[in-house]
Amino acid sequence: MTTYAAPAKVNLSLRILGKRDDGFHEVDLLMARLDLADELEIDKSRSLSLLCDAPGVPTDDSNLAMKAVREFEGVYGRAVKKKITLRKRVPHGAGLGGGSSDAATTLLALNAELGTGFDLTELSAMAARIGSDVPFFLNPVLSHCTGRGEIVTPVAGHATWSSPIVLLKPTFGIATAEAYSGIHYARRMKGLPYGTQKVDGIELVNDLERPVFAKFPFLGIIKSWLLRQNGVRAAMMSGSGSTIFALTHTLEQAKIIAEAARTELDPTLYTYCGTVNPPLPDDSLYAPYARTAEHVQPDAPALSSPAETDNAAGIGDSAANGADSSPAAASDNLVFSPEQHDSPAPQVPQTPEPEESETPSPRLQPVPPCVCSAAAPEDKAPGAPRSQECGPKHKASALRSGGPGSKRKGRKPAAIIEAEKTVAAARQEVEELNRRIAATKEALLADGLDPDVKRRGRKPARLVEYGALLEAEIEARRKQQAAEYNLAKMEYELT
Repeated sequence: MTTYAAPAKVNLSLRILGKRDDGFHEVDLLMARLDLADELEIDKSRSLSLLCDAPGVPTDDSNLAMKAVREFEGVYGRAVKKKITLRKRVPHGAGLGGGSSDAATTLLALNAELGTGFDLTELSAMAARIGSDVPFFLNPVLSHCTGRGEIVTPVAGHATWSSPIVLLKPTFGIATAEAYSGIHYARRMKGLPYGTQKVDGIELVNDLERPVFAKFPFLGIIKSWLLRQNGVRAAMMSGSGSTIFALTHTLEQAKIIAEAARTELDPTLYTYCGTVNPPLPDDSLYAPYARTAEHVQPDAPALSSPAETDNAAGIGDSAANGADSSPAAASDNLVFSPEQHDSPAPQVPQTPEPEESETPSPRLQPVPPCVCSAAAPEDKAPGAPRSQECGPKHKASALRSGGPGSKRKGRKPAAIIEAEKTVAAARQEVEELNRRIAATKEALLADGLDPDVKRRGRKPARLVEYGALLEAEIEARRKQQAAEYNLAKMEYELT
């Protein structure tokens, strides 16, 4: 029995450069490994099996680790008989590449344990057929990933660079296909920062923030909040989200920020403090596969469609999702203002470009993606038969909006009006509580009581009242964020 670490990653940069002839997107990614990792335990067995300690994670062939085994078997020519136990530490739907890393680590582990001797080029070809992020994890040093993300070029100039980092992830996840599908219709949310940041000569920017923040405003609020914290050098969304990370000067600063985020933003936030691009040990699993050429380009295209890579074991940030996007524009104000939340409706094309899907492997036989989110181009042609019936939620959305390319005219729907009233009431409640908190604090300071100083024993009544106001303000802010998210989601579905 041997245990292997499958590390997470962050995208320090994600640029969408344009459409490729194969229907995917040309990207330029700067990816770096984290010291956060899943654990893969591989043991001898009379048959192949996968066990996982995380509820809801599939253990059949839809899991990327199992897809890696099947891909390995196809090249190896023999059945793999191993018991694989997956202990999840990397949250799924987070933009941290947990599933892609599990797949790459499975390939490396099988190559080592079975003595097959596949080199990096052969493994990269297998990895690219599983998902666009998988080749990076075969030797996860700081690298530019181009093409669809499968062409990996180590960045020699920053090979030894590293930084403390704090990760903040809300309870919801975001599928990669969902993030890319909003590129056509996404609008810039006023007051949110989208521009390029620089740390130690590294440029940080993410072109997916615009569509994701439009649909999930709370993520933009998290980023704005991080940029206001002491010690933060840069803050950005990783991959397709929903993780927002910040680079700090020290690990202690990262820990303080994580604690403050759970107090001020949401107590249910997943937080992690660690190091980005830590050095690899000389005896690591990746040592035999260190890239010595300028880059390694797999000789076979990926076979999995975007929808296939979005499984519960972890979602890779693939360039194969959604439509064209322009690079992020100059930075807006760093502070998110709810009053500036409204912005003009996006210019929606009457005939949007289709979203992409590649021909699936005959062996995998994936379920065709829903035509509302990631249908193949031929399914989007007028009068063409649909590859799969949409669910009730998608049908209702399509009926309300008149299709993805239509513009709504006439009166605003009653549901939107009610949602706007709820948002306005929530904002007013937060503002009123903030006024009361400021007035109470001013009165306490006038009486010689500093509410920010910790005290032992029984507290004066005014301090108790002040603490209750703070807790009420946090709960009111959470209600406001939920209301804003609900409104943004309804508006997105109707446009």
